[in-house]
Amino acid sequence: MVKNLNRRTFLKVSVAGGALIVGGYLPGLRDSGVAEAAGSFEPNIWVKIGADDSVTIMLTQLEMGQGVMTSMPMLVAEELDLDWNKIKTEWVPADPKYGNPNFGGAQLTAGSNSVRGM
Repeated sequence: MVKNLNRRTFLKVSVAGGALIVGGYLPGLRDSGVAEAAGSFEPNIWVKIGADDSVTIMLTQLEMGQGVMTSMPMLVAEELDLDWNKIKTEWVPADPKYGNPNFGGAQLTAGSNSVRGM
């Protein structure tokens, strides 16, 4: 244990310790059979990731000049670091679970709130 831990010592120890947690990716070691067996991964009600690395996002907002059919796929592609062409959209059915939290859970398109609200 260090008695007099000053800023410089803390930074040295932090950098040395941080270097041990750097991860890596080796192509070819991925077990593709797991993804195929699973079919698709659905982390929530809004996103479905297929075994072929395609992503389907569920849209509740109508396209009324706010660009939701462009904005939402762009945001998902950016966040998941995916090719834009692998993003698909699907309209959700009428269901309270797809409600807009900014409108008390109602499933509607209003107030230029499509991208910001969802």
